Amino acid sequence: MFGDSRTVTYSAYDVIVQTGAPALLFHFTKGATHWRFTINSTDVQIDGETWTSTQITPSKFSLTQDPIKDALELVFPIDNAFAAQFLNDTADDLTSVTVHRCHLVDPDEEIPVVWKGSVSSAYLADKAITITCESTMKRMSRTDLMATYQANCRHVVYSDGCGLDRGDFDY
Repeated sequence: MFGDSRTVTYSAYDVIVQTGAPALLFHFTKGATHWRFTINSTDVQIDGETWTSTQITPSKFSLTQDPIKDALELVFPIDNAFAAQFLNDTADDLTSVTVHRCHLVDPDEEIPVVWKGSVSSAYLADKAITITCESTMKRMSRTDLMATYQANCRHVVYSDGCGLDRGDFDY
């Protein structure tokens, strides 16, 4: 369409409806563990990474001047194992969320970030699991403590984050 003299950028695909094939990508990170999902009907391969097709219904989201309004809700089916882990999560370890919007026909495989934040809570309602995420800006604007602390360590004794083995202290 543009000939060989021009490179077609992500924004060009975004503007030209006929040539674009938009997809939303969700990247969750907790420590060294990564989960990648897409709401596309099939799995997506980009830059050697697989984004698994998963039923997710995202709320509308934006980046505004008011971080309180930048929350994101992701609704998963009730039988989704990934979402279920957050129902009893103690929030000891932060789970970050990065939302990308890409075009599947973009040969440059550009995946710009459209939203960034972290999982703040999860609840069960209407035969679905809803994960609520707060924007990075909201998290940074807080004045309260973001973690609980005890003498010499912020983790609950013998929890995954603590690193102590209960067996080492048996007498």
